[in-house]
Amino acid sequence: MEIENSGTLGRFDEVENFISKNGDKWLDKLVDEYGESGLHRVSDTIKFHLPIVLSYLSISNPKIPVNDLVAKKKILDLGCGATEPTDFKENKRAHEPWLCRVLYGIGAHPIGIDIGDLSKEKFENYSLDLMKLNSLKFLKKHSIDLAHERLFINPLGTSPTLMDKYPQKIRFKRIDELIKQLHRIVKPEGYLVHNES
Repeated sequence: MEIENSGTLGRFDEVENFISKNGDKWLDKLVDEYGESGLHRVSDTIKFHLPIVLSYLSISNPKIPVNDLVAKKKILDLGCGATEPTDFKENKRAHEPWLCRVLYGIGAHPIGIDIGDLSKEKFENYSLDLMKLNSLKFLKKHSIDLAHERLFINPLGTSPTLMDKYPQKIRFKRIDELIKQLHRIVKPEGYLVHNES
């Protein structure tokens, strides 16, 4: 498993063309399902986060056309966001599981994990505390094509819920443990993508 910071890579032009051809259709479908108040978040996810995920999948699967890349790929999203976040008073829709929703909507197999409630979501999900020891032990060895996290593995700033619950020293130790677990569950040709956007 490679650990990467997000950036421009792989077959990015091909990925961008694929998204520009299909993005409006995906956007309309997701806005119909989640409402107009989610329009900005769905749009940002399609423009900024989906290209990163597809680019890394294209590196692992260089002979597969981009439009076939997501089919049944297991993409783990750590700290994906909750259906009804409780720790953000303003702009709470920003912290919903938008990437998992988009991936599910385009045919991937997202697995969302968050400390908040995900019970109303259609994609495979687990509400659990990733800072607990062996929190990912239920996932099989080499079962994940790509693990994605956005600002979760940064022990200096994670979700307010986790920051209130665990001192910084504990978060550093637990994140090291979490990365060891990810080495076990992500396929050898897979990636852990740390997305700072």
